[in-house]
Amino acid sequence: MIACLVMATVGAQAPIGTPQILVFVTAPMRDGFVDTSKEIQDTVKDLRDRVKDDKLTGLVDAPGQADIILTVVARGTGSQAYGSRIDITHYYGGTQLQSLPVVANTRWISTVMEVGTFKKELSAAYTNSSAFSMGAWTEDSKSIMRDLHAWIVANDAAVRAKRVK
Repeated sequence: MIACLVMATVGAQAPIGTPQILVFVTAPMRDGFVDTSKEIQDTVKDLRDRVKDDKLTGLVDAPGQADIILTVVARGTGSQAYGSRIDITHYYGGTQLQSLPVVANTRWISTVMEVGTFKKELSAAYTNSSAFSMGAWTEDSKSIMRDLHAWIVANDAAVRAKRVK
C-alpha cells in the first residue's frame, strides 16, 4: 500500500501551463483499500468543496493528476484521541507533525499534505464549551484550507517546477 501511494505521489504532477495548483483530497489507503469512516468521508467532502471554491486551487479526481495530495488521516474529539494520531508515522514516514492545544471539547482534524517526497501534517483544532460539535468540523476544515493556501502561496514556484513538461 505504501509503495502504491509513494509511486502515485512521486509521479503526481499537473501539466505545465495549468493555472491552478491541482489538489487531490482523499482518505488513507492501506493494503489496497481506502481506510475510511463516515467522519473521515465527511471531512474529505468538506475539504474537496473548499479546494473547489478556492481560486488558487483546482480539485482533481486522481493522485496522478495532482500537484498536491491531501490525505485526511484522522478526526476526533479530545486530547487522548489527538495523541493517537501519531499512528500516521507508520503510513506516512518522515511526516512533520504539528502540536495543537487539545482539551476535552476540542474537535480536531489531521491531514497529511504530500508534494513528491515532501510530507507535512496540516491539522486544526476548534474548542467550544458545548459537548456538541456546533460547527467545529467546518471551522477545522476552513483552518486547514487557510494553511494549505498559505503554503501554496509560499511555494508556488517550487510546486510548478515539479510539473510534467
